[in-house]
Amino acid sequence: MFAAFSFAITWFGGADRGQIGPSSLELTITSLVTLAIYLIPLIALLLGFDSVVGERERGSLDLLLALPITRLELLLGKYLGLAMALSVATLLGLAGVALLMVVRFGEAGLYHYGVFMVSAVLLGLALLSLALLLSTLARDRAHASGLAIAVWFVLVLVFNLVLLGLLVATGGDLGGWLDGDRAAWLLLFNPADIFRILNLFPLDDAADAGPATAVDFGPNDSCALDGMLLYEYPGPKGQLLVSGQPQPVWYCDTLELLNVLLEPEQVRRLRGAWVQDMAHADWERPRGHWIDARQAHYVLDSSRQGAMGDTAASFADAAAAGAFQSRYGGRVLVFTDIKPEMVDLTGGALHDTRM
Repeated sequence: MFAAFSFAITWFGGADRGQIGPSSLELTITSLVTLAIYLIPLIALLLGFDSVVGERERGSLDLLLALPITRLELLLGKYLGLAMALSVATLLGLAGVALLMVVRFGEAGLYHYGVFMVSAVLLGLALLSLALLLSTLARDRAHASGLAIAVWFVLVLVFNLVLLGLLVATGGDLGGWLDGDRAAWLLLFNPADIFRILNLFPLDDAADAGPATAVDFGPNDSCALDGMLLYEYPGPKGQLLVSGQPQPVWYCDTLELLNVLLEPEQVRRLRGAWVQDMAHADWERPRGHWIDARQAHYVLDSSRQGAMGDTAASFADAAAAGAFQSRYGGRVLVFTDIKPEMVDLTGGALHDTRM
């Protein structure tokens, strides 16, 4: 079941954006962290809650204690046996996704996903030790199961909610020894939060793992500059992939993207920039056919209108751009020929008759 959930999240997690398969290492691990935080502690607690109290109720505990072993050896034996079963099940459940990570993101994907797998096992072992403690202290199996569910509920759901509520209610000042940043240290008392910290904090560089590739926009993706839904407007679109961010920045018109690329004050560390090849994409409803924005040929000042009125029609080769120019007018330019003043957006919205 865990393997099926992991594979489904990895493979179909980007379906809402029209992307099937692991499109981002950061997004994949973040999604799997959420799955693991809910399932692994629950499995560990259910696996170990009756390990001692169950033996006591069945009357087999006295028989085990009659053997020439100490109580500590008995507890260690039970813990190590359950720990082995839980660890193997966790690793097998995540192994299929590991293969996808290696194929898609190479060695960088294996490293970050390996850290996630090891920390997932450690999370399970930490909760298993708590389950063994509860089983030792509980009066009967019903009492132990209730305590196990309560521990899962508190550590996974309630702990962060209460801490966040206190911080919001007090404006971040809890007073006493919890003032300043000391409240953050409370997270270290929760194995689930330690698991989150181990996996989510190092993911800044994970967002840059693997090759930079263009993805297609979905029905809910909107322009970064004006919030327009890309699905609703004609003409070539653009996207930027910024270093440290798993998802692209969308632009409803190539002029907006070119303006961002050419204006020095807007330049960010980019992993890629793409526009659509309008020789193959439908002008009224362009989908797919992404090409490198810096290698494309553009037709400016044509009679064809885009999402913001005047646009820069983009093409993969000069012949297609020339054919478009012959039909709709304008001038053909490559990226290095375009100057910032040619794609100035000042007053651009005044020409948009579709908003």
